[in-house]
Amino acid sequence: MRKIMAYGTLAGCLLLLAAAGPAVCRGQAAGSGKVFPLPSAEAEARITRALEQQGFAVHRSPLAMGMTAITAKRNDGSLRFILAPRSALATQVQASGTAGGRAGEAFLGDILGAAAGEAHGPKEPGEAPFGAATPGGARNQAIPNPILARIESVVCITAVLEERTVQFSGLVVERDGLILCTAHDLTNIRAMTVGFYDGSRLKGRIVKMDRQRDLVLLQVPVRLDAFIPLTGGRNLVGMGERLYTVGCPENLNGTVSSGFVNGPPRRVRGLPLWQVNMEILPGSSGSPVFDVEGNLIGVVKGRLRGTDSVGFLIPVETIIDFLKER
Repeated sequence: MRKIMAYGTLAGCLLLLAAAGPAVCRGQAAGSGKVFPLPSAEAEARITRALEQQGFAVHRSPLAMGMTAITAKRNDGSLRFILAPRSALATQVQASGTAGGRAGEAFLGDILGAAAGEAHGPKEPGEAPFGAATPGGARNQAIPNPILARIESVVCITAVLEERTVQFSGLVVERDGLILCTAHDLTNIRAMTVGFYDGSRLKGRIVKMDRQRDLVLLQVPVRLDAFIPLTGGRNLVGMGERLYTVGCPENLNGTVSSGFVNGPPRRVRGLPLWQVNMEILPGSSGSPVFDVEGNLIGVVKGRLRGTDSVGFLIPVETIIDFLKER
């Protein structure tokens, strides 16, 4: 049985990995790096951009278990930063080295120090700060705990087609390695890879495809600990109800967006769709959508052409009918 490792255990390997390599990471206590309320991709981009603006030659190296090393060099010294996802929306960073008489920690504070003030503190015990854009609402809302509990069940899927590569989102629906995603764009498939929240990747094979419903069922060759149960899913949602989606827009795994229902159900080719006001970017298709209690409402089908905030959801009843026909 394979167990997919949680984000929290990655941070525990931070200093040991930097010093002795990934073989020593076996659940040790967390290192002394600082935690910033930014997804790892955003933290990496900020550090890289700031260092390049200060005249450093910057090199990025992927490490084990989703971690990243950033090395920066210029005439007066060199710096090294190790980034490890602490959660989907937070990154632990360790800085070392000196340049221009300043320690790496000082550079890190200048670059990411303001980020700690960009997210509001938790509103309730255990709630995490939320910095993703929320159409119809403000930034920096708190993500409800039931939504955070679903993040590890969301996957990023890459499909290699004859002429191009496409990336979208999906969700684990059964522990036996069954994963649901959308079907559009999937023609002449050469290979499919499923990426999990801990950075691991597995080959997926198609078990079933229904182009009319725009749904695909994939299988990966392992048993998974985390999945999203369809029991308790809601077929009816209210106008204006707040919803949350977790997915991989632009390949950023674990990204959470918030929106609301802004239109009655409509039928397209005989099938119902919910209309929502929610940020939907490339790669969001297949992302699960939840109510505030973490109940599955449906999955993202796509957006209205010419916008990034008018979207359509495939409801949970369509998903259940699709899975029943196996």
